[in-house]
Amino acid sequence: MDNTLFILALVVFAALYIGLGVFLLWTLVITILVILAYLTGVYKHVVDNYPYNAGENLTTVLLVATTWVVFIIVGPKPVQFWGDSLFYAPPPMDFVSSIAAVLIVFAFVIFIVLAVIIPHFERRGGMGQGGGQGDQTVGAG
Repeated sequence: MDNTLFILALVVFAALYIGLGVFLLWTLVITILVILAYLTGVYKHVVDNYPYNAGENLTTVLLVATTWVVFIIVGPKPVQFWGDSLFYAPPPMDFVSSIAAVLIVFAFVIFIVLAVIIPHFERRGGMGQGGGQGDQTVGAG
Protein backbone atom coordinates (compact mmCIF):
# COMPACT_ATOMS: atom_id res chain seq x y z
CA MET A 1 0.00 0.00 0.00
CA ASP A 2 1.22 3.47 -0.82
CA ASN A 3 1.05 4.99 2.67
CA THR A 4 2.18 8.46 1.59
CA LEU A 5 -0.52 8.61 -1.06
CA PHE A 6 -3.12 7.49 1.46
CA ILE A 7 -2.09 10.11 4.03
CA LEU A 8 -2.01 12.81 1.35
CA ALA A 9 -5.54 11.92 0.18
CA LEU A 10 -6.73 11.87 3.80
CA VAL A 11 -5.26 15.25 4.74
CA VAL A 12 -6.28 17.10 1.55
CA PHE A 13 -9.86 15.81 1.61
CA ALA A 14 -10.31 16.50 5.34
CA ALA A 15 -8.83 19.98 5.09
CA LEU A 16 -10.96 20.95 2.10
CA TYR A 17 -14.30 19.32 2.93
CA ILE A 18 -14.44 19.39 6.73
CA GLY A 19 -12.06 22.23 7.51
CA LEU A 20 -12.61 24.83 4.83
CA GLY A 21 -16.14 23.96 3.74
CA VAL A 22 -15.44 23.40 0.05
CA PHE A 23 -18.30 21.82 -1.90
CA LEU A 24 -17.94 18.04 -2.33
CA LEU A 25 -17.53 18.15 -6.12
CA TRP A 26 -14.66 20.64 -5.93
CA THR A 27 -13.11 18.77 -3.00
CA LEU A 28 -13.05 15.54 -5.03
CA VAL A 29 -11.64 17.26 -8.11
CA ILE A 30 -8.92 19.09 -6.17
CA THR A 31 -7.98 15.99 -4.15
CA ILE A 32 -7.71 13.81 -7.26
CA LEU A 33 -5.56 16.46 -8.98
CA VAL A 34 -3.28 16.59 -5.92
CA ILE A 35 -3.02 12.78 -5.95
CA LEU A 36 -2.15 12.77 -9.66
CA ALA A 37 0.42 15.53 -9.11
CA TYR A 38 1.99 13.51 -6.29
CA LEU A 39 2.15 10.34 -8.39
CA THR A 40 3.63 12.21 -11.36
CA GLY A 41 6.15 14.03 -9.20
CA VAL A 42 7.36 10.99 -7.28
CA TYR A 43 7.20 8.25 -9.92
CA LYS A 44 7.68 10.35 -13.12
CA HIS A 45 6.19 7.77 -15.49
CA VAL A 46 3.62 6.08 -13.25
CA VAL A 47 2.86 3.10 -15.49
CA ASP A 48 6.48 1.93 -15.56
CA ASN A 49 7.78 3.14 -12.20
CA TYR A 50 4.94 2.53 -9.72
CA PRO A 51 6.33 -0.06 -7.28
CA TYR A 52 3.04 -1.55 -6.05
CA ASN A 53 1.10 -4.49 -7.44
CA ALA A 54 -2.61 -4.65 -8.19
CA GLY A 55 -3.54 -5.93 -4.73
CA GLU A 56 -1.71 -3.11 -2.99
CA ASN A 57 -3.33 -0.61 -5.35
CA LEU A 58 -6.75 -2.04 -4.52
CA THR A 59 -6.02 -1.75 -0.80
CA THR A 60 -4.99 1.90 -1.20
CA VAL A 61 -8.07 2.74 -3.28
CA LEU A 62 -10.43 1.01 -0.82
CA LEU A 63 -8.92 2.80 2.17
CA VAL A 64 -9.02 6.18 0.40
CA ALA A 65 -12.65 5.62 -0.64
CA THR A 66 -13.58 4.49 2.88
CA THR A 67 -11.95 7.59 4.31
CA TRP A 68 -13.83 9.86 1.95
CA VAL A 69 -17.14 8.17 2.81
CA VAL A 70 -16.43 8.62 6.53
CA PHE A 71 -15.66 12.30 6.00
CA ILE A 72 -18.87 12.74 4.01
CA ILE A 73 -20.90 11.02 6.74
CA VAL A 74 -19.52 13.21 9.55
CA GLY A 75 -19.45 16.31 7.36
CA PRO A 76 -22.22 18.87 6.87
CA LYS A 77 -25.80 17.71 6.42
CA PRO A 78 -27.25 17.58 3.86
CA VAL A 79 -24.24 16.79 1.70
CA GLN A 80 -23.25 19.95 -0.12
CA PHE A 81 -22.31 18.71 -3.59
CA TRP A 82 -22.56 21.81 -5.77
CA GLY A 83 -23.17 25.51 -5.31
CA ASP A 84 -22.67 29.03 -6.58
CA SER A 85 -19.17 29.40 -5.11
CA LEU A 86 -16.30 27.20 -3.97
CA PHE A 87 -17.36 27.18 -0.29
CA TYR A 88 -20.68 26.11 1.23
CA ALA A 89 -20.04 27.82 4.57
CA PRO A 90 -17.31 29.68 6.42
CA PRO A 91 -14.85 27.38 8.26
CA PRO A 92 -16.47 25.98 11.40
CA MET A 93 -15.37 27.30 14.77
CA ASP A 94 -15.07 23.80 16.19
CA PHE A 95 -12.58 22.62 13.56
CA VAL A 96 -10.60 20.54 16.06
CA SER A 97 -13.67 18.67 17.32
CA SER A 98 -14.77 17.95 13.73
CA ILE A 99 -11.36 16.49 12.88
CA ALA A 100 -11.33 14.50 16.15
CA ALA A 101 -14.73 12.99 15.33
CA VAL A 102 -13.55 12.07 11.85
CA LEU A 103 -10.37 10.47 13.20
CA ILE A 104 -12.27 8.40 15.75
CA VAL A 105 -14.71 7.06 13.15
CA PHE A 106 -11.86 6.52 10.69
CA ALA A 107 -9.78 4.61 13.28
CA PHE A 108 -12.77 2.37 13.98
CA VAL A 109 -13.23 1.65 10.26
CA ILE A 110 -9.50 0.95 9.81
CA PHE A 111 -9.55 -1.50 12.73
CA ILE A 112 -12.52 -3.29 11.16
CA VAL A 113 -10.72 -3.48 7.80
CA LEU A 114 -7.50 -4.74 9.39
CA ALA A 115 -9.29 -7.25 11.61
CA VAL A 116 -11.76 -8.68 9.09
CA ILE A 117 -10.84 -8.04 5.48
CA ILE A 118 -7.03 -8.20 5.37
CA PRO A 119 -6.71 -11.65 7.08
CA HIS A 120 -9.30 -13.01 4.64
CA PHE A 121 -7.11 -12.02 1.68
CA GLU A 122 -3.94 -13.29 3.37
CA ARG A 123 -5.49 -16.74 3.82
CA ARG A 124 -6.21 -16.79 0.09
CA GLY A 125 -2.58 -16.13 -0.75
CA GLY A 126 -2.60 -12.34 -0.93
CA MET A 127 -4.58 -9.80 -2.87
CA GLY A 128 -2.21 -9.31 -5.76
CA GLN A 129 -1.32 -12.90 -6.48
CA GLY A 130 -3.02 -15.24 -8.87
CA GLY A 131 -5.11 -18.16 -7.75
CA GLY A 132 -2.49 -20.61 -6.53
CA GLN A 133 -3.29 -24.28 -7.11
CA GLY A 134 -1.15 -25.67 -4.29
CA ASP A 135 1.34 -28.48 -4.66
CA GLN A 136 -0.10 -30.77 -7.28
CA THR A 137 1.66 -33.66 -8.79
CA VAL A 138 1.15 -35.00 -12.26
CA GLY A 139 0.34 -38.64 -12.91
CA ALA A 140 -0.12 -39.70 -9.31
CA GLY A 141 -1.91 -42.77 -10.25
